[in-house]
Amino acid sequence: LYQFSPDYVLGEYDASHRDQGLIDLFMQAGQYTHDDLMYVIDRQHAHMANVLPMYSQLAAQGQVELTTTPYYHPIMPLLMMDGWTMEDGIRVNKESWPEDVQNHLITGMDLFEDKLGFRPTGMWPSEEAVSPAMVEPVSDVGIQWMVTDEEILMKSTDVNGNFIDVDIASNLATPWIVTGEDGGEIATVFRDRVISDRIAFQYGTMTPEAAVSDFIAYLDNIRQELLDAGEDPSEHLLTVALDGENWMFMSEFQHQDNARPFMHEWYSRLASHPTIVTTTPSEFLATDPELPEIETIGTGSWIDGTLRTWAGEPEESLGWQRLVEARQALVSFEEDNPSHPGLANAWESLYIAEGSDWFWWYGLDQDSGYDENWDVLFKVHLSNIYRAINLDLPPYLQDLWTGAATPVVPYGGIIEPMIDGIALPGEWDGAAKYDASVDGGDFDIENFYVGYDSSNIFMRIDSVTADELEAISRNSQYDEPDLAIYFMQPNAVNFNEVETNFRTYYGNQILGFPAKYMVAIDFDTVREDGRAKWNLFEAKGKSGDNEQWVLSSTSSLGSCAVEDVYEFVIPWADIGLAPRYTTRIKVVSSWAGSLSYGDGEDMEVAPPAPAELVLPDLEEWVTLLELDDAIGDENGDGDYTYPLASDFATDSGGGLWDAKKVTVRQSAWNAQFIIEMDEMTDIWGLANGFSHQIVQIYVDQGDTSYGEVEMLTGANAEVHPDWAWEVAISGTGEPGAVQAVQAETGSTSARGIDVTGSVEDKTITFTVSKDVIGSDVSNYRYIIVIGSQDGFGTGKWRDVDATAKTWRLGGGADPADDDGIDYDPNIVDIILDGDGQQAMLSSYDVAGHVYAQITGFEMPAIAQQIYGFKYVSSTADSAILEWSTTQAASGDLACNVAGETTAAVNQAWSSEELTNTVTATGLTAGTEYECVVSIGDITSEMVNFTTSTVIDEEPPELLNLAVEVLEDGRARISWYTSESSTESISLDGTVIHTDDFATKKNHEHITAILSDGDYMLVVTSADASDNSNASTIEFTVDVGASANNGNAGNNNGGTTSPDSNDDNDETSSEISSTTLQIAVLAVVFMLIVAFIRVSRNDTDGDDKWS
Repeated sequence: LYQFSPDYVLGEYDASHRDQGLIDLFMQAGQYTHDDLMYVIDRQHAHMANVLPMYSQLAAQGQVELTTTPYYHPIMPLLMMDGWTMEDGIRVNKESWPEDVQNHLITGMDLFEDKLGFRPTGMWPSEEAVSPAMVEPVSDVGIQWMVTDEEILMKSTDVNGNFIDVDIASNLATPWIVTGEDGGEIATVFRDRVISDRIAFQYGTMTPEAAVSDFIAYLDNIRQELLDAGEDPSEHLLTVALDGENWMFMSEFQHQDNARPFMHEWYSRLASHPTIVTTTPSEFLATDPELPEIETIGTGSWIDGTLRTWAGEPEESLGWQRLVEARQALVSFEEDNPSHPGLANAWESLYIAEGSDWFWWYGLDQDSGYDENWDVLFKVHLSNIYRAINLDLPPYLQDLWTGAATPVVPYGGIIEPMIDGIALPGEWDGAAKYDASVDGGDFDIENFYVGYDSSNIFMRIDSVTADELEAISRNSQYDEPDLAIYFMQPNAVNFNEVETNFRTYYGNQILGFPAKYMVAIDFDTVREDGRAKWNLFEAKGKSGDNEQWVLSSTSSLGSCAVEDVYEFVIPWADIGLAPRYTTRIKVVSSWAGSLSYGDGEDMEVAPPAPAELVLPDLEEWVTLLELDDAIGDENGDGDYTYPLASDFATDSGGGLWDAKKVTVRQSAWNAQFIIEMDEMTDIWGLANGFSHQIVQIYVDQGDTSYGEVEMLTGANAEVHPDWAWEVAISGTGEPGAVQAVQAETGSTSARGIDVTGSVEDKTITFTVSKDVIGSDVSNYRYIIVIGSQDGFGTGKWRDVDATAKTWRLGGGADPADDDGIDYDPNIVDIILDGDGQQAMLSSYDVAGHVYAQITGFEMPAIAQQIYGFKYVSSTADSAILEWSTTQAASGDLACNVAGETTAAVNQAWSSEELTNTVTATGLTAGTEYECVVSIGDITSEMVNFTTSTVIDEEPPELLNLAVEVLEDGRARISWYTSESSTESISLDGTVIHTDDFATKKNHEHITAILSDGDYMLVVTSADASDNSNASTIEFTVDVGASANNGNAGNNNGGTTSPDSNDDNDETSSEISSTTLQIAVLAVVFMLIVAFIRVSRNDTDGDDKWS
């Protein structure tokens, strides 16, 4: 209380104000009593009780005019809108709510009159947000004038249908008469943005005398413009409007006695100025001036002239959808129960939920640092609507976000099951096992298993089989079986996920997580051998009373199977997963009456709490670029200096924004940018591990029709048109400030981006999904800029002024005098291959309204690298090792006993492939080895392993050997081995395929087209100890095919292309492994293809879901 106004407490303004008790307590510095505390609280209450009476007295004396605002501060244009689709592409289906707007207005007016004794005639609409639709309800409650922003005037049209030019002084410096689209008339004043923002953000850095002189000079210039245009300045009104919090807490005024010296200087000089007259809007309008008319007022607010702060981001759209749903439930209930005692409380809770601040903090455009608290409060008010009238809460408002179920058997690593519907011994070792404890009746689930390899999810469900289901005679309208797996939106941590569903499809039971994907076996496709297809559905959220699911794809035949159990293989990418991602899972058995939503009954939803899958970090990184940036160039255009606050001090005297090096890497899933800084701290303890930096990455993907040159808000610069960006990524130490913007759609999202800082290593790391940045990472161009992070700054950038301030950098330029816009870059450092930074950042021109243009760096050819070197397995005297290279190469594998320097193994290798598998032989049992791979001077990381102490003499078991003759005469051969083994296939005594490395358990091979006839097939598999086993099977080809490989009769060729088109277009690539993933990555680096994907049949034209 003392520091709010020391002069007041000391009696400097009036001796009667002196508060000796408060002075003594302030000087006491500790040892306070309860009586002291009560004294301070009583003084606080006394001062607060004086505020409204003081305002009322000032209004009665004509010194001020007081305005009101809608009661719960809603954005009236949005309440009046009949639905919308904005930048996020998500439809918010709502009706116009004029009754709600009227309630907010009347309640606000009534409160004003109750506390101040009269009804106001002026209004500050919430956030100065206006639209043609809100004019009539505002006019109807007796409001005669309102205030909004000059951006709105610029978007408005006059009576001739022309847009209004705000650069003409007479247009901006006057009220306009606005007529609503449905009637009503109101005078509207438009704030002069330039002079208002100077007070709010700039004058705190100036002496009171200089600031007031600037203000008066600006108004004198406006007066002269009016005179030059033949206008009478006395007939014009220039409006200054700003938030008090801006200039008191977001400018240097907070360090200047809360702007009292400025206010004294300002008011005293205005009072004596010969041509400037201070007045209120009502006083001006009382002179009955002739006012111009607006035909259609623009829609927007004083925040960028738009409504984007409260609508248009996925979180915001979700909030509006939930508000709409709650209101619809309330209106429907009221129609049937008009006298229910809870209606008043329900409507009050709805009006609270319509307030603007809930939507202000949703999304990425604003971040409070504790947005989750705002989310909870918003949901409390929504919940109170339902509770007041005894309606069940929707799933997303129920407290159902529980811990995940604990598996009976935990995850144990990569698995490699054969998808044949038969649970072979050891096949599911390593998968997590979950019990299904609920009795599911005639479609009971006993338990299920979840496992993974480097690119697939595997699921096994022990339940009633297809044959058993077919034999069940149900005396029910629901007689079609359905077995579905629901997957959560990846990485969700609460229910705030757009376009997700919360209930099961048929029984509409609550899942307990926001489900994004549903995989269901298509029982109509089950073949005699048990192989089948699954359908993948994607959630689209609720529409009306039903949640919407869209069929997005159908798997190839054999992606699921049912014999003794149900088995599924589901690619990570199909359900939005990648390394380190998390999802939750439930399995649901149902009986359906049709394909319609809700037309069925669920027999079991398992487990009661959801299963959880956290994918491991299986990424193998390849370095694309290591670029050193100039040291000591954190000075922008050459003159930038640090802010004055001690928060920016470092031991070396700088370095916080000085990048030393950037490393660009990629894996099969992600791109990564590791930026090494000269200095780093986390003085403010931000969640991402660093405090001072904002880093932005602009990605030029090449020539497109939608590239952008304007950088993200706050950077105050442009990229050169030749470097137009398609993706822009921004990150700070605040998680809420991390985002990517897609130029093509304008969409903004934080999904797929991870930003972390390490003060110890002085690095900031961006890991960006290729779904966000694009797949051709090594061929893009990049602009990486660094500035000072300001949690309250525009776009999270700290401003650069002409002179350094407490919280602002110096060495730049102040805003332009005529439009108030900053043209000097807020960029402190650019990562470049060269020294062009100063020239680029100094190319702005304040007077000419020109931003600086910048460029970045190009990617070089990928250098030879060895990556992904790993130990696969070992026996007593050998070990299998794998690695990848970025180019075909030859080199050496060297292994020595740990701790020794003499190589025990030194094997030369050579390969035209990019993934290499080698068996190191001649090893000693029970011995630890250290191995490295080299290509000339290039050396891999070291791999350690210990050989087995047991000599393995047991051959692998060969299980489920099967041959399927495809329609075109090819043969699909599959078998499973009890341990990782080699492959050798002979057909009628001729070897047609071999794989000499013992790396697979699940084996599959497709031959070339075979001529009709009888065949004898022998498969042989050996483990790493060279223990082998063989199995034989006979089969017949009788499809009328002819061999196309030049061989006749029963002679056979090798594997055919997996691209052959038939109903059985699954190939050995369907059986994925870590080795395959690495091979795919290597192909990416050679720029042949980005991914190897299993070819799929198009959905049949008569498919039941189409």
